[in-house]
Order: sequence, then structure tokens, then C-alpha cells
Amino acid sequence: TLRLEGSGAFIDDIFGFETLEMAGSDWTLGGTATLLAGPGTTMVSSGLLRVNGMLTAPGGVTVAGPGRLSGSGSIVGMVANGGTIAPGDTLGTLKVTGDVAFAPGSSLEIETDFGGTDLLDVMGSVTVDPTASLDVFFAPGAPDVQDTTIVSTTGTVDANFLVINAPNALVTVELVGGSTLVLNGMGSGALNTVTQAAAEEGFSFQRAVAGESRIRPISPDSRLWARGMADYIERQGDRRNAGYQQDITGVAFGGDTG
Repeated sequence: TLRLEGSGAFIDDIFGFETLEMAGSDWTLGGTATLLAGPGTTMVSSGLLRVNGMLTAPGGVTVAGPGRLSGSGSIVGMVANGGTIAPGDTLGTLKVTGDVAFAPGSSLEIETDFGGTDLLDVMGSVTVDPTASLDVFFAPGAPDVQDTTIVSTTGTVDANFLVINAPNALVTVELVGGSTLVLNGMGSGALNTVTQAAAEEGFSFQRAVAGESRIRPISPDSRLWARGMADYIERQGDRRNAGYQQDITGVAFGGDTG
């Protein structure tokens, strides 16, 4: 058994062990780790195990409640997740050759940023317990995501995630073709922009109506009058909100009856 405690990284290849146990706080596998058959298992009982190379576990990988499995590498063997799977090392794709099961109370963590969105790429099938959660995190100012695949399989996905946590974001997840989970959503920056633009539009109309221009009769003896309205807004963008320009112009007509 190779037992990992504390934190560290393996850049070189690992051979000759029957089991791998992650009991530390943060370890990275950067090379090739091949476990012997019988049992050939990997247990992530605590901390974070990053697979940025290739991990071959004939007996499968088990992630316990407090454990986290992440990385942009490949896992050969089934994964039984009772903790958290977070594809990518920040952003990236975690590939699994084998089935993936999300147990009760487990989670899939997806991040999206200017560089893209995390992906769990499974050569097999995925099962999702009704109490498993999908946790989506938008980086500040990240663009909207539309029809973005977050779970792909060569088999099937038996169910969508019923529990979705997305702090400061509005998201939906769709199960497409029984084999793919697709994300749509916008982060807080986009939400703020939409809200701010709507508010500014209302305020600018009020300013235009209550502007300095006066009601002018169409002719000296006429009871008909006309009034021009105009307003202009420009907002500079930042990392959280997009910039925009807006102008309102128009003419109001009326008449006095008394």
C-alpha cells in the first residue's frame, strides 16, 4: 500500500503497489501511477487528490465523504464518488475510462471562467443519486455559458442532478440524449448588467420627460404643442460587468382642450 499523508507531488511514475490511499491534505499525481490487480484500488479518504497524469486502478477509485478528486488527467477504472469530483486543476477535463457513480450526498463541482468550463469525460456510464448535488461556480465577470457540456459519456447518464448549487449565478442543466449533461447560465456580473441596464432605461426615460426642454406650441395661436425628449448614457465595463451605451430620443405631441 502506498499511503499519502500531508501534501506533495509525484512527477515520476509509480509502479508495484496494490493499493493507493490518499489520507493527506493535497497531493498531485503528475506521472503514470499503475496499481497491480488484486485489489488495485485507490481510496481518497480525505484531502484533495489531483490526477494530472494517468492513474490506472483495476479495482476502481473510491472517494469518501470528506475527500476530493480533481485534475486534468485520466483515470482507468471505475469511480465510486461519495465525496466531491472537481474536474480540472482550476479549469480542465478529467477523463475516466470506466463507470462513474455519484452516491447519496456526493457532488460534482464545475467551474467556468474566461478560459472555458470544466468537463467530466466518461468512457462508460454515469449514475446520479437523487441527493447528489451539482455545484457550479462562475468566476467574477465570466461570460454566459450556452449549451456547454459538463458531463459526456460513451454510455448513459441515468438521471439529471436534482440538487443544483450556484452561488451568485442563474443556471439550468439539461440531460441530452440520455448521455450528456449540458449547462446554461449566467454569473453575477451578467445578472448585474441586465438589472442595471433595465434600471437605467427607466431612469433615463424619466430624465428625458422631466428634462429642461419646455412645451412649445406648434404655432402662436395653436392649442397643439410638441416637446422633444433626449437622454444619453454610457457605462464603462469592468471585470464583473459589461459596458454599454444607450440613448433615448423622441417627440411628445398633445393639445389643450380648455
